[in-house]
Amino acid sequence: MKLKFRKKTIIKVIIGIFILIALGLGGEYLWSGHQMKKHTGSLTKVIDPTSYFDSYEIIGIKNVNIYTKDSASFVTRNIVLKNGKIDAINDVTDLQSNIDYINGADRYLIPGLVDTHAHLLNSKNDLYLYLANGVTSIAEMFGTDTHLEWKKEAKNGAISPNMYVASSKVGSQKGFSAEMSKNYGGAIHYQTIEEAREGIATFRKEGYDAIKLGSMLNTETYTAIIDEAKKQDIPVIGHLSYEIPLETLYSSGQSQLAHVEEITKSTMEAFGGVAYGDEEKYLDYLKKNADSIAIKLRENNIAVSTTIWLMESLPKQKFDLNNFVRTIELKYANPGVIEGSGLRQGWLPGNNEYENPEILQDAERLKKSKTYNDAYVKAIQIMSSALARNNVTVLVGTDTNVAGVVPGFSFHDEMKSLSNVGFTNRQILDASTIVPAKFMKMKIGKIEVGYESDLVLLSKNPLEDIANSKSIEMVFFDKYRIDENGIKKLLNKIEDVNNDTRSVEINAYLK
Repeated sequence: MKLKFRKKTIIKVIIGIFILIALGLGGEYLWSGHQMKKHTGSLTKVIDPTSYFDSYEIIGIKNVNIYTKDSASFVTRNIVLKNGKIDAINDVTDLQSNIDYINGADRYLIPGLVDTHAHLLNSKNDLYLYLANGVTSIAEMFGTDTHLEWKKEAKNGAISPNMYVASSKVGSQKGFSAEMSKNYGGAIHYQTIEEAREGIATFRKEGYDAIKLGSMLNTETYTAIIDEAKKQDIPVIGHLSYEIPLETLYSSGQSQLAHVEEITKSTMEAFGGVAYGDEEKYLDYLKKNADSIAIKLRENNIAVSTTIWLMESLPKQKFDLNNFVRTIELKYANPGVIEGSGLRQGWLPGNNEYENPEILQDAERLKKSKTYNDAYVKAIQIMSSALARNNVTVLVGTDTNVAGVVPGFSFHDEMKSLSNVGFTNRQILDASTIVPAKFMKMKIGKIEVGYESDLVLLSKNPLEDIANSKSIEMVFFDKYRIDENGIKKLLNKIEDVNNDTRSVEINAYLK
């Protein structure tokens, strides 16, 4: 009888343990799910944008200065938009009697801007932040089923920028870290060449526009992905694997690098690493090689998305975060993104992915870290200048929703950074419009009959000062337009819904 009692007790204990394990796993699943929703912006209410945008069938702008790709400056014309297309461009004396014209005198009309490096996460209000800032097309660089659905909605007439959606980041790591990455929305890691080929074919069938490479790719998988992508007729873009030197990149078939930083990281490796005290030697090495690297990128038709402003912000975020957050439009960024979660850090002091308070307390470590970070930024600026000098295909990109990078607003910061490193204002406008349009194979980026009516009306000339890109009076896209008053109300509404969701007060960090 005693033995029988013990068996029953043991069985009950085992069952109890399994129940506790199941409850623990279930609790962890629910907790992690909630945390992912929080830091990807899913918990913030999505606004209804319809009351801020006007729809139209046909509209004109008269006597406006139009930016053309083939002219050295603006030319004064009348323009007619019809059913989401540019229908006519006429001499200023040629006015059609059946059309209501907006007076464009002393105004400047440029194509809608294109951000080639966005991370929307699940923050749909970001789409409207882009439009409010004249960004009428974006490339999502870590795509999901949600982003494909938003892309479909945009094509079907929803109020949204045009969307180009790259796949989630792909790699070839193995083991626990690869599995955790997959489970928590990170990179997808292929364990075999066959699996990689199948993955690329699947992405193509699902409707992705490009394959996004991560940094953790072995040479065999990298080569197989590019080969399969060529068969599937889908471009390969993104990071440069740590195993792939620039010499291999040039002839690889990869058509875009997602950051100027990808180039400088590779040159640091080729230099032999940059230890404290070696910074100036490395910068001299880069200066001697930057032009030849740029020429090879151009000759092999490899485009480069910029993301310079983010890199320039890193020392500020590392060493002076309290002041840095006061320089950005923090109130419009999704609260979940800036606050972070139990799974991911955010943007604010005390919980920022770049901040390292321990270094600030150690004078020697602080000196070394500042020296290295300053050199890191200078390297990116040196390389960017070489891209400008050598007419490499440059695409303006921001890396939005990485710490400090506010959707839409950051685009104008990026343009200013390009100006500071030596790009002409014309080069910047082209890298913001026609160049990415061609890369993404969209009929946008030019003010020409038959092109999409994605346009931005400015009060000041951006060829005189690229900061004038912020002087937005009206934005046109598809069959919609929004004016200054609508933009102001839209931004106020997004600020309101953000405030409703906050769990951290940000007033101390506002401009």
